[in-house]
Amino acid sequence: MPSVRNTEVSIVIPTYNESENIQGILHMIKEHLPKNTTVEAIVVDDNSPDGTGKIAEDYFKSLKEKTRYTISVINRKTKEGLSSAILKGVEQAKGKIVIVMDSDFSHPPQLIPKLVDVLKQSKTDIVVASRYLNGGTIQGWSLKRKILSKIGTIIAKKGLGIKQSDPMSGFFAFNKDIIRGINFDAIGYKFLLEMIVKVKDASIKEIPYTFLDRQNGKSKLGIKTILEFTHAVWNLYRYGKNEQRNEKRASVRFMSKAARFFSVGAIGLGVNYLMSILFTSSLNMWYLHATILGIVFSIT
Repeated sequence: MPSVRNTEVSIVIPTYNESENIQGILHMIKEHLPKNTTVEAIVVDDNSPDGTGKIAEDYFKSLKEKTRYTISVINRKTKEGLSSAILKGVEQAKGKIVIVMDSDFSHPPQLIPKLVDVLKQSKTDIVVASRYLNGGTIQGWSLKRKILSKIGTIIAKKGLGIKQSDPMSGFFAFNKDIIRGINFDAIGYKFLLEMIVKVKDASIKEIPYTFLDRQNGKSKLGIKTILEFTHAVWNLYRYGKNEQRNEKRASVRFMSKAARFFSVGAIGLGVNYLMSILFTSSLNMWYLHATILGIVFSIT
């Protein structure tokens, strides 16, 4: 296998029962690599009964050219969920830039070069492919699905104070360094949402795109997914409140320390001044000597 020490971009693809899509999406990614960039695709499979992971491995073995594009497969023993799959892939990523996308063609691989270019050129931390920015759209969804998605987006934005148009997007790129030291809960299915909340002062840019509903396989959206999302938003809301309280406590502690510092300093200056006056007036001591003695008294 070729060396991947110079991998620049890692594409994390979480999968479960995507045998109809995985080879096609991996091939499409290969056809749309950013110019002069070494890319690795990381397939994180939750023990798919349909053999998704094996198909991905076999496809990589069939490739003749493996210097600019490599594929690795993480086969997990159980179905642990989307966010934890993404987190696992991110942990294994060798690239400084990480892209997260689905395997069902709802996220067009043609947009990968633009995500990378915008991230590099604008020197931003996160670039989100948005369905709701001007120019973005959704194709193939029922009215019910669109309403559910919009409600979820509104809840996330209003409940967590997020300004971005599509914090629920599953298609985004980011600089891996920004998540160092961040503890992720990996609850629910929206890794981006948790990253936006927990990475302080992250610069975020959005670009519009057309979301296409899956052509093959079954959608993973169900009551369990909705409950997991609700749980995740609630946890992030509590996280934000705790952070605010911690910041207030830190501010109070700082002000308290500052007040003590200035109080001690003021007392010291007062003692210094009084002792200097005493020595010069009562003992007829030269002012410089009196000042030095005053300093000694004030610090003792």
